[in-house]
Amino acid sequence: MAINCTLDHNARRVNTACTEQVTLQDFFRYQTDVWSNPAITGYDELFDARFGDFSSMSYGDFLEVAKRAAHLPTLTADARLAVVVTGDLQDYLSKFYLSAKQTVSNNSRQINIFKTLQEAETWLSEKG
Repeated sequence: MAINCTLDHNARRVNTACTEQVTLQDFFRYQTDVWSNPAITGYDELFDARFGDFSSMSYGDFLEVAKRAAHLPTLTADARLAVVVTGDLQDYLSKFYLSAKQTVSNNSRQINIFKTLQEAETWLSEKG
């Protein structure tokens, strides 16, 4: 699978990693399989996109992902999403997703974009 997740119930975190070409259908499957589970309501997420290939996804695809995410009751305003990227395309697409998510939902989890896992981990651990 292009998007792989593990749950850390002690830390109340979803750890997600992209490992190959990611499509819109992969994102829809990920949203349905992972974030429709009420047991993880309010969990933070570390989304490691460093090894994912998002070249087949359009801006419209990211907008659709953001729209669907806005309607997921498990994504709460007190939760955080740390996205880790490496390349310029990943950075640009992540920022587009962030803007799209803010446009379609006022009650969204906090999102931040990082270049290293350590920075993302630090930000998630600073949650008060």
